[in-house]
Amino acid sequence: MTNKRFLTQVEGINRSSDLYCRGLKLPSQKDIKHTSPVFINSHPTVAKVKPHSFDYNSINIDTSKAMILNGDTVELVANWFLHMSSLSNKKLQKLCYYAYCWYIVFNNDIEDIEASSISTIKTLFPESFQAWIHGPVLPKLYHKYKRYGWHNIPKENKKVQIQSDVEELLEQVWDAYGEFSGDELELISHKETPWVKARKSCSIDDACYNEISKKDILEYYSSLGR
Repeated sequence: MTNKRFLTQVEGINRSSDLYCRGLKLPSQKDIKHTSPVFINSHPTVAKVKPHSFDYNSINIDTSKAMILNGDTVELVANWFLHMSSLSNKKLQKLCYYAYCWYIVFNNDIEDIEASSISTIKTLFPESFQAWIHGPVLPKLYHKYKRYGWHNIPKENKKVQIQSDVEELLEQVWDAYGEFSGDELELISHKETPWVKARKSCSIDDACYNEISKKDILEYYSSLGR
């Protein structure tokens, strides 16, 4: 994978320098006006920067979808983040969501995706996120950990084995979003177009099971690097 780094932009704060690439701190929630994740490298347009090709001979991959098939990918990704730290269900959901989003950006060319070819968008795993009240949620993952309620899910002691290129992406997502609380990540996602559009038919307090569009994800997060 090429040298990609994420930043988080908070309105009124210039985070365009390398100073903010590590150890990023958010102000308190009451001070946040708008936040959005941004892809930074020598080329400002995200969609034009291609990662190195996966080693398709190393594991069993469905090249039509570019999804990992050696185990349950959703659980592998979740366990990778849980190896980094004990996390709330909400924070785990959001980290998996941003890994899903940035994988879509780095592995698809927005200029090649038409309305009739949305199904060809390559994803990290086949399940889709839904636009729940507290931000993007993967129901399968939510139900696995819902017994913890608002308490943190215990840290995983054993690190999962995952493809190196995917692990590099997860490391970058962790560096960019890992210091935010679940509530802060919820606030970030509520300001972003894919979640907002998916909830367009729902009021603010309505339960909503609308899926977040992969095309909306590709278009929105690709635009952040321009």
